[in-house]
Parts: sequence; C-alpha cells; structure tokens
Amino acid sequence: MKKIILFVGGILAVGLLHAQDKAASDAQANNPLANSIALNLQNNYVTKLTNAPDEAYMNTTWIRYAQPFVKGKLLLRVSVPFSTVAIPNLATGMKMVWEI
Repeated sequence: MKKIILFVGGILAVGLLHAQDKAASDAQANNPLANSIALNLQNNYVTKLTNAPDEAYMNTTWIRYAQPFVKGKLLLRVSVPFSTVAIPNLATGMKMVWEI
C-alpha cells in the first residue's frame, strides 16, 4: 500500500513541476520582448470583392519575422506582403491577375 501511495505522490509531484514549467514558458510566449526568434506566415483570402464580378478574388500572404536584440530591449519586426488580385474581363472572358 505504501508503494502505491509513493507512486501516486511521485506522479502528482512530477505533474505539478511540469505545470509550473509550462506556466513559465507560456509567460515567455506572451511576452513581446522575450528572447526568441519568430517567423510567421499568414494568408488572407477574400472571395468576394465589392463592385467586382463574381469570379474576382484577392489573396494576400504575409511573411512576418521578429527578433530581439540587446538582451530583449530592442525588437526588430519585418512584415512583407505578397498580394494577388484577379478580376475577370467580362468582354473577353479572360482573367487579369496582378501580383505585388
């Protein structure tokens, strides 16, 4: 019986230590000046454009990079968009695509 109590107590102790460690890492993840490098990709797709034909769409992909300097006192952030706008020409039936 003592072995079972020690085993369960050990599992609970490990779980509590892991929960405290996770709370500390979550706090760092929510800190914008944490000493970590981040690379994010975000895609925004608009299926319906105002005052445009039904087949028109817009797609923008963002690449975002963040890196702290000077022991977390300075933060470099760079955002680069890649946009595509497609609007069909109703007279010719061809789709015009602009990429930026």
